[in-house]
Amino acid sequence: MGAIFFNWGTIISGILLIPFFSGLYAWQPHKTWSKILLILGILIGIFASISFIMVGIYPETNIHAHLLAASGVFSSLFIIIIFLSLALFKNPKFVRMVAYFGLIPIIIDLIFQYTLSIYNNLLSVFNPAVAVPGLEWAAVFTSLAWVALLAINMLIKRV
Repeated sequence: MGAIFFNWGTIISGILLIPFFSGLYAWQPHKTWSKILLILGILIGIFASISFIMVGIYPETNIHAHLLAASGVFSSLFIIIIFLSLALFKNPKFVRMVAYFGLIPIIIDLIFQYTLSIYNNLLSVFNPAVAVPGLEWAAVFTSLAWVALLAINMLIKRV
């Protein structure tokens, strides 16, 4: 019965993340490589947002579509944080603690993906809930916390 809250939560979160990622261009970096990383981070962020929506639309009862959508989310979480942190790091309005905090979801997501790859190879079955309970959610929640910190940074520094 709780699945409806999870599904709607991912759909609403994904919808809200699209304008967030689109609005990151307000940082307007001056260096070419920073612009490229920012644009790539924005595009991958929008892709992850759409994948997050799809996780809610395709519940685990439709396992293939659900896993494809979840793969889109988890394969992009750490890339988004790396690209955006690198793009903004030299910006005087960027609080560097946001980038340092980003190391936490990056590490958790990579451990989660590594654990899944081992589990998948051992049992020839892909079930994200079995490998390490809670690690999947920790990757998502710490990534969303990073997004919140970046949003707060933008509000405080008036970006």
